[in-house]
Amino acid sequence: AFPYLAEDHLPGANGRLPSANFRVITPGYLGTVGMRLVEGRDIESTDRGRPAVGLINQTLAKQLWPNESAVGKVINLFGNQPFTVVGVVGDVHQHALREASRPEMYVPLPQFPLAGMVVMVRSTGSPGAIARSVRSAIHEVRDDVPISDMRPLADVLTASLARERFFTSVLAFFGLLALALGAVGVYGVMACAVGARRGEFSLRIALGATAGGVVRNALAGGLAPVVIGLGVGVIGAYATTRLLSGLLYGVGPMDPTSVAAAAAVLVGVAVLAIWLPARRAGRANPARVLSTE
Repeated sequence: AFPYLAEDHLPGANGRLPSANFRVITPGYLGTVGMRLVEGRDIESTDRGRPAVGLINQTLAKQLWPNESAVGKVINLFGNQPFTVVGVVGDVHQHALREASRPEMYVPLPQFPLAGMVVMVRSTGSPGAIARSVRSAIHEVRDDVPISDMRPLADVLTASLARERFFTSVLAFFGLLALALGAVGVYGVMACAVGARRGEFSLRIALGATAGGVVRNALAGGLAPVVIGLGVGVIGAYATTRLLSGLLYGVGPMDPTSVAAAAAVLVGVAVLAIWLPARRAGRANPARVLSTE
């Protein structure tokens, strides 16, 4: 991060200057990496010499000038090297997806030259073929320029999420195991409870109830505790899964799809556990069943 002093702002306590990420770019950078221009214009090939110009991201624009346009404002790098803001770009996660976007400035290479640069290339070809072409193009200009760490941006993204992917895989395994154990437990309890009512069902049928009516009665009575248990479980999950928010990206700790899928599995297992023994009881001979009770 580089210190700066923005127009209409004063240094902090003890003359301390705020800081922001500082990146030197060339024309076409935004389109290559897929960044969005929100306001103003992009860096152009004519941006050489003075006056210096640059771009800032939305986070820095809202931080410095929340109620007005940042285009046309002046920012002094190190407090004494001014450049005029000509555009505002969308925020990106430069460091990690789990980290919030930081204030950033983007300035053209001819006005702020650096010794080392990172080359970004967009292509539909294979990464290996593109890497060879990039090396050849660079060596045609300067054959003594060292080139290292060439890899697809997707690999960089995957590497930045390695820790999260590991913990997510472990949690997913134990989550599926818990769901399977829960399903087995629900099935066993409900099947046992409905089986214990076999005599009751036979008596109902002997008194004129239909087999379908017996199944509906069993479902109505058996699903009530399951629904209550799911409600209590969802409340408990909401209270505890917020601890996992640091391991998730692009999905909340109470993702509706995941919660609904788990609830649907348990309800489906409960329905099956109730329906099968109730259906068998409805088809059995009431006299035979009652004689054995």
